[in-house]
Amino acid sequence: MMRAKLLSFILLTGYCCTTPLLAQTPHDTLPPRKGVGTAQPVDTTQHHHTVVRRVVRFPYTGGTTRARYKAQGYRIQVYTGANNRVSKQEALQMKQKVQSHFPELSAYVTFLSPRWVCRVGDFSSREEAADYVRQLRRKRISAEVRVVSSTILRAE
Repeated sequence: MMRAKLLSFILLTGYCCTTPLLAQTPHDTLPPRKGVGTAQPVDTTQHHHTVVRRVVRFPYTGGTTRARYKAQGYRIQVYTGANNRVSKQEALQMKQKVQSHFPELSAYVTFLSPRWVCRVGDFSSREEAADYVRQLRRKRISAEVRVVSSTILRAE
């Protein structure tokens, strides 16, 4: 009885220790296709690196590639909503609306608990932001346009 338990333990231990080694082969195999009796090795390393390269480059392909750093400054708040999906969609629509009239301004939609807000611009002084406030009010893009203190992103 004891000999059978020991033998089964050795067999299971040996199987468990070698299974990960067998799973780490450099090539995966595909199941046999119709009419073909054997599986064919497939090199997945090239595809894997392509996917990783796309994921890594994604944030840098659009928009600006300049180095940016955080600083204390001002933004213009053009929308304040509630804590629901409708408010989020309205904030995103406001972002698009502002960027269509003022493409030079960066727009940010964020959730500041408990509401969705849309803020535009990265201004280092309140006076610089006030110039754009006048332009936004003149175009009547939003009923709520005000300068708020915020952490901004400045280009080096």
